Amino acid sequence: MLATNRDDQCQVKTKKVSLLEMPLEVANLVLEKLELIDLLRARKVCTALRTAVDKLGPRFDAICLTLRKETLKLQFDENMISYTVNNSTAVSYQNRKILIKGENFMKIMLKDLKIILKHVEKLEIVNQEDIISNFIEALKTEVYIQVKHISFWKFPLKTVILLLPFFNAPEQIILWSPGLLDRFEDLINLEQWKIAKRMHIYDSVLISRHIVHLFHYEEFGIVITDFPSQVAVQIRDDLMRRSTFQRCNIFCCESKSDPIGIAKIFQPDYTGGSYFEFEYSDDINSFVVNCEYYREGIKFSVRKC
Repeated sequence: MLATNRDDQCQVKTKKVSLLEMPLEVANLVLEKLELIDLLRARKVCTALRTAVDKLGPRFDAICLTLRKETLKLQFDENMISYTVNNSTAVSYQNRKILIKGENFMKIMLKDLKIILKHVEKLEIVNQEDIISNFIEALKTEVYIQVKHISFWKFPLKTVILLLPFFNAPEQIILWSPGLLDRFEDLINLEQWKIAKRMHIYDSVLISRHIVHLFHYEEFGIVITDFPSQVAVQIRDDLMRRSTFQRCNIFCCESKSDPIGIAKIFQPDYTGGSYFEFEYSDDINSFVVNCEYYREGIKFSVRKC
């Protein structure tokens, strides 16, 4: 009988296999388990991994970009990636930090953002500190950023006018607190304004005569300076006859509106009070017309049935 001992026994050695050496099906399974920051790093290795990551895509619906002087933040599904500048760029995610020397933190963030937006429809940008000039300069080096829904928080209208052209064909645009709408004419000349389907402007007041510039939208929400009967006539005879129109919400100070007079535009024999809801039909469609009290003013809405 041959003698054996432990030293003579074969020892199995494991070999580390990189993603590039794995079959595509196996590599995809590995990629599915990676955190976002690792997906972004894997994408930069080679064309094959870039294609695989792009097909796989991050797994969330919306992302928020917050702009500060020394920190940029991408927030999604209660998680966050931070990009900070201190003679280099530090990328932080879930208690992990990657230091990237000699790279501009704004450019790194934009590259990652473009990757993520291939799979995310909604982008919200929050302006917490004034670094807009740096942001715009970084955007100039990029091709159009693809996004379906974009929101701008606390950006002056003049800045929105500069930023919107960098975003290609958004379906929905939301402006939160853009301040005075004194350059509204410049805004409506932008291609993004013309081709979007939905527009909402909050916490800023539009001169009522400009409301006709929103009539091409499927849906819009706006605060207007006053609500003369002429605006109600335009809504009835123009807006509501457009095949694309679906709904609108119009807010106005009650002292600068005549709710009963507005109701009579749609129902000449109306005898009710200032707040109402009724159905209105033209030769083609039916609508629900509503007027209700809202924050010391009125909210007038029309919805296609």
